Amino acid sequence: MNFSEIETPLLLISSVLDEFNLDNLQNYQGKVFLDIQGYGRDRNDFGQKKLWEPNDNIFANIFCLKGTKEELKNIPSKYIQKQKKKILIITNGEYGSEIFSFGKHYLIKPLSIIVCKNTIGAGDTFMANFVIRFLRTTNVLDSAKYATSKTSIFLKSKNIHHESHFFQKEIGCG
Repeated sequence: MNFSEIETPLLLISSVLDEFNLDNLQNYQGKVFLDIQGYGRDRNDFGQKKLWEPNDNIFANIFCLKGTKEELKNIPSKYIQKQKKKILIITNGEYGSEIFSFGKHYLIKPLSIIVCKNTIGAGDTFMANFVIRFLRTTNVLDSAKYATSKTSIFLKSKNIHHESHFFQKEIGCG
């Protein structure tokens, strides 16, 4: 990918695997928001995690990094400590998220816990909404609260769809 040709103020990279080569990330002029999920997945062993050790130039150009506690264990701690001086988002599932932002530390909890069997897409929903809100406000705490709220709505809608699907099957319509 030629990052020098991208002309947006913010860039969200959220891969399934590590399909985006980040070697020339320093050529991008805006702020990079990276969800670690794809870079920490082992493409040769489905469901397993792998160590992700980007070079210093790549990591220096990541403005905001998001991952679960489990995913972030697969990044050298020196990078995690450096990232806390920028923006680091640690998602904790139903318990919300932990944010490190320019020397500040926040715990963001959802207003209510949504029990949902299928949470696929929740992390992506959180990150997309965080970036959207940050683009408008540049306020990390406000963006995290907004993203948490939108993710709760997303999970509630999955439950409604799930229950509706079973009801439709029950009455012979699905």
